[in-house]
Amino acid sequence: MRRSLFLLFFIAMLFTSLPVHAFTESSPDFVPDEIIVKFRDGVKEFKILSILKSPGITDVKSSYNNFFKVVKVNPGSAGPVISVLKNHPEVKYAEPNYIVRAYSVPNDEFYSLQWNFPMINLEDAWEKSTGEGVVVAVLDTGVNPNGKDGFGGRLLPGYNAFLGTEALWEDGNFHGTHVAGTIGQETNNGEGVVGVAYDAEILPVKVLTRVRVGSLSSVADGIYWATDQGADIINMSLGGDESSEIFEEAVNYAYNRGVILIAASGNEASEIGFPAAF
Repeated sequence: MRRSLFLLFFIAMLFTSLPVHAFTESSPDFVPDEIIVKFRDGVKEFKILSILKSPGITDVKSSYNNFFKVVKVNPGSAGPVISVLKNHPEVKYAEPNYIVRAYSVPNDEFYSLQWNFPMINLEDAWEKSTGEGVVVAVLDTGVNPNGKDGFGGRLLPGYNAFLGTEALWEDGNFHGTHVAGTIGQETNNGEGVVGVAYDAEILPVKVLTRVRVGSLSSVADGIYWATDQGADIINMSLGGDESSEIFEEAVNYAYNRGVILIAASGNEASEIGFPAAF
């Protein structure tokens, strides 16, 4: 069986985000002067580009596989441009490019002892599966390929959602490497710590910067890419409080193709955020 449900155990160890709040022009919680636009099915590219030549729009960038557009606008004009685009008959939706963030790596004194593994009966789970044959996409700050206690050749070529390229996906922060290590660190090698699913392949997808900040567009782009690369599980140790159509569409795209999606949901003891709430 390709999917190993025991991997769901690592949901208990996910890292959540700082909140993302409602949109205002002065809010620090969306990428300044940047919006996301999704056109209705069947609208031709030349028509899309014609619509996006509207006053106030300064630059247009396509997402992976052209699922949506990321649009730069004149300073302070995001609100009015969104209103105009939302009323256009060929626009499905337009919304701010809200920021998402990763939660800090735990700093408990004895965290490295991994006392949590016995709490989820991990040794019993290993009798059934160690994750062999499963591809887990880690949407985070990237994953570092080097180090003594790495991933034993199971780290796949990754993707940088900011650049839209299958290169430069390495981790400048170590949050993503930590998350990937929790999921699938090399085990039984006499070094460091162990991973929950130590035979799973890790697919690194860089959707957060070195300061653990990303956007709706970077995460959605990463979900689409990871799904099309054959990920069985997508892990997102990130999120925010703001619901979004682009997030929901990306999550549904993956879910409808049989992908298991896991997202951080509760480290701040508040309401479940997004994309976890989907």
